[in-house]
Amino acid sequence: DLTSSDVIDKSKNLNIPMLMSAVGKNEEALEFRYKHIKKAYDSGRKIIAISQSKDQLKLLASRFEHSALIIRETDPKERTKMVRESRIAFVISKLGLEGLDDIYLDTLFFLSPLSGDKKLGPNGIEYLGNRITQGLGRILRSAEKNTPLVVFFDDVKINPLHYLCNQVKRFL
Repeated sequence: DLTSSDVIDKSKNLNIPMLMSAVGKNEEALEFRYKHIKKAYDSGRKIIAISQSKDQLKLLASRFEHSALIIRETDPKERTKMVRESRIAFVISKLGLEGLDDIYLDTLFFLSPLSGDKKLGPNGIEYLGNRITQGLGRILRSAEKNTPLVVFFDDVKINPLHYLCNQVKRFL
């Protein structure tokens, strides 16, 4: 519901971060993402899952034993170690796209769409492209591993989020 107080800010405008947070807590959306992540996990992949919703990350991480949860509150000195020592890491997008190197990562899930920054270029595409490139770089490092896999979840019935995914498609 795009008119819900869960997604409308004090100015009475739709707030995309609030919308991503609401979707991140939605049980149907969580279950859909979990099912696909679990399939990759069960096949032996080493996964990083990135979202802009901290609640979504916490809820999904709780479903995987020994997963790493990397959010702003996570000690910066421990983040890379946590990724390396777990088979699956759930990472807030602002942190997951920089400095979390592990040459054995082979799977990347974008759990929520990335957005551009209009201050940094037309429609934010340059910024968005950099963020996508950083994410892809996490799983394209050389190591003996599975064929790299990248999954973008596109909430096609939620127009503002679907629009953001279309920006990603245009960039790609």
